[in-house]
Amino acid sequence: MNLKAAARRLGLHYQTAYRHVRSGDLVAVKLGAAYEVSEAAIEQFRRHRDELSTFSSDDEFSGEHDQHAAASPLETLRADLGLMLNRTTLSAQPVFDRIVRHAINEIGDGCVLRLLADDGVALRTAAIAHLDPTAHTLLAAIQDSPLPLSLDDHELQALRDGDVQRVDFLRQDAARRMIPREFLQYGDQLRFFGLLAMPVRNAAGAVVGLLTITRSRPGWAFDDQAEECARELAGWAAAAHARLATARAGWKARSSIHRAVEVVLAIDPTQLAAQLDSLLSGLAGVSVGAAALSTDGTLIAANAWFGPEFASVIGDTAAWDRLLSGDTDFLDTQLDMADSRVDAHWAVAKRPDATPQVIIVTCTRAVLAQPTAGTATTDATTYAVAS
Repeated sequence: MNLKAAARRLGLHYQTAYRHVRSGDLVAVKLGAAYEVSEAAIEQFRRHRDELSTFSSDDEFSGEHDQHAAASPLETLRADLGLMLNRTTLSAQPVFDRIVRHAINEIGDGCVLRLLADDGVALRTAAIAHLDPTAHTLLAAIQDSPLPLSLDDHELQALRDGDVQRVDFLRQDAARRMIPREFLQYGDQLRFFGLLAMPVRNAAGAVVGLLTITRSRPGWAFDDQAEECARELAGWAAAAHARLATARAGWKARSSIHRAVEVVLAIDPTQLAAQLDSLLSGLAGVSVGAAALSTDGTLIAANAWFGPEFASVIGDTAAWDRLLSGDTDFLDTQLDMADSRVDAHWAVAKRPDATPQVIIVTCTRAVLAQPTAGTATTDATTYAVAS
């Protein structure tokens, strides 16, 4: 279906649905100048929207670990983010929102988290927060407009150098240049004097985003403790960004394989095995295990990433029953192991007469985050990150 039809199905305005597509929360395929959305994408978006509602506030979430009620803010943060990160599949918004909320409560007044978009080039705003309700509303309005906040010279330097930039006395003309011209009339409400720009680095050390924390009172300097806390928050953001990319890769691989297999079944089923080998081996560059099986459980093809750790996924009889009964054509399951979790994305490909022919499953594996801090180093600085 096209994006307008998908928006109606989800009860969203078209522009809101479009923003969800741009952010990756609603998976869509661009055909020419238009977007096409599958039934599976609609179902997945609804499921994750329901998940987000369970994390709508700290109070609702903290009920799952009341034993941390007397813990320090940092210990509570680690407990929250560890649990949230382990639940991350196609949306990490609860993680990002929790990060910026902690930043404004413990480090500064305002916080903006930007991360690389799916194209790997542009930075997009993942989350914003401000202690002042008026400033928060203005930042949210800027975020939703086509005129994002500009990057300050210090933020650009943090991205280029991959190192923190700490500015305790920012020139006000430089601060105003970050605000879109259409919002300059609200410059007094968005004024800040201190800025801490922390690059978000992935496990390979590449910069994948930027965490900017501001202070609105002159003379309120950042100290080493604030920088250390910001570095840990950036580590959690990087972990969520990586988890999100992995989960989306498995979901998109399932969709692309399913579409291609149904085309082969409609045109020339005798070419199925050869086409499957080509399709699955073509998933180069992504850590997604993929397999195709006949409806009797016989393995037709699998790629190199589909290792022994995924064998138990194939034996999920409940998933098989749902797919073969016609209850659904797409299904997502999870399997917890000792220190990791496997996200499995299932699909049943059918012949033109609607007879089930091929079961497709793609798998990704994520190491479970622990609600404690590990230790990592860059240069000579030791800091806490998500383990």
